[in-house]
Amino acid sequence: MIVALRSLIVLLLLTICTFGYVLDNNIEYNFSPKAVENVPDIVQMANSANLNDRISILDRLIVRDHTSDTWLYRYAYDLPPEDYSMASMSVLDGGLFNLNDSQKVQDVFGKIVQAAIQFKLTDLLPRTVAFLEYNDNKVKIQTLMILKRLEAKQYAKEIVKAASNPDRDVSLPALQMLMEFDVKEAVPILISCLKKEENFGLKMRAIESLGRIGDCSAIPHLIPLLKTDLCPWTLDTLVSLDAKEATPYIKELYKQGQENNPRVIISLVYFGDEQAISDIIAKMTDEEFYNGKPPSETYLEQLVKKNARPVIPALIKVLEEEQAVGGHTNRGPNVVHRIMISLAKLKATEAIPVLKRYLEPQSNDSSLNVFFECGAIEALGIVKAREVVSDIQLRLDSNKSITRTTAAMALARIGEPSSVENLITKMRKHKIKVQDILEELANISDPNTYLKLSSTKIPLIESVYGREFFMQISEKCVIEFSISDKIQKIDEYKLTNSVWSSYTGLSALNLAISIFNNSGESEATYFIDDNIVHIVTFEEAYDLWENWAAEYKKSHPEDSD
Repeated sequence: MIVALRSLIVLLLLTICTFGYVLDNNIEYNFSPKAVENVPDIVQMANSANLNDRISILDRLIVRDHTSDTWLYRYAYDLPPEDYSMASMSVLDGGLFNLNDSQKVQDVFGKIVQAAIQFKLTDLLPRTVAFLEYNDNKVKIQTLMILKRLEAKQYAKEIVKAASNPDRDVSLPALQMLMEFDVKEAVPILISCLKKEENFGLKMRAIESLGRIGDCSAIPHLIPLLKTDLCPWTLDTLVSLDAKEATPYIKELYKQGQENNPRVIISLVYFGDEQAISDIIAKMTDEEFYNGKPPSETYLEQLVKKNARPVIPALIKVLEEEQAVGGHTNRGPNVVHRIMISLAKLKATEAIPVLKRYLEPQSNDSSLNVFFECGAIEALGIVKAREVVSDIQLRLDSNKSITRTTAAMALARIGEPSSVENLITKMRKHKIKVQDILEELANISDPNTYLKLSSTKIPLIESVYGREFFMQISEKCVIEFSISDKIQKIDEYKLTNSVWSSYTGLSALNLAISIFNNSGESEATYFIDDNIVHIVTFEEAYDLWENWAAEYKKSHPEDSD
């Protein structure tokens, strides 16, 4: 019995020494074998009553080059992240906050901050946020840095307090962080910034942040700014807050019959001002646009961006009056086409009847009539008008290639499963090889996986070759990839992202396919089914879709003609 007990004790001690496991005040510190190799006595030091012992762990794990005779040390981050987390916790739990040597605290805490940022050690946040109360401003600034880089919005109250610090070096970064975090706790101090802050840029950012937060208590404090240089940003925020009570004050800025700030007229249209709507509609002509003034395009884009739905009836009326008869139009084809698309982007289902009128047979086959017909088809696709699927399908056999392609895209956007079989047949017949169409169709075959791809935000993906790039998407979105043997040289091209810092799994997938296709080696696309993204050729995609359509027809006989 005694021998067995001794053996158990030896085994426990061996385990502690091998894997670096210690318990300090009910806190477990676990270190990897590699960390133990670098610091053999790490177990004892992490649990030492002497804070300097604990601090030395950081130096021995992170700063390896002790022989350097310059200020520049070599910071090594070659251990598992958990090692740096445990070493940092040991120091923080050992009383670093109570150390009166502010210079030493700055140095030690700086190493903790760097490791936390390097490895996104969010488990350190509850311990590090306390240093906003440390009696040294440089340490407070270091704390703000880690809170910002780890996007620690849960500590908004502590950051708000720091933003009230009398030292500008502390309050400014805290205030700027609140303007990025867009949290409700920041509303009072952002409103105070509007009144007391002298820096124009900070006031502007505070206004924008209040709009994103969406707290209507800011409205009374924003209205007075309409008569200042901050008016444009104030207008945008008042629209974001749906501040109808601001309409009379905005109308004071509007000069009927004169040139007005586009934001003023857009804001009034958003709030349903009839005069503003009438005036903005009057400006929507190709003549205005091509005279060097772009109000038609600017206004329509802004109306869509602001979701200014009160303008919908007026835009519908324009289409009713401007329907091309014999290839004629009063306002100009480009503006009419833009109005169609704008109505669709405003999700104006009430515009479907007038858009359908543009599908009616015309007296001639003029290019203008074709242009309007394609605009209506595109708009009906965006608004997902299922009631016109049969009408749009007829356009798949049009003698105009632009009409065929536009109709195919519209059907893909509408997403009516029963239309897939005919769509694929016509795409194959007319050789419509448009990647965007098949991308839209992917939402039909496996909507759950498509949603997973489109909703999963992923950080910057490393630039690597072919399969490795898709593997990164696979890991982040928890899906599988299958790459056809007919896709040649996919591993010979580096798939990279040089513009976006973050994007979704779907946009990363589309980007990768575009880069590969632009290489000129092959024509790749994808088909999604059963949580698997198949990277295939167009012909293979057509085969897969035909099989899918056949299976759908069997299981949904009620959808068959």
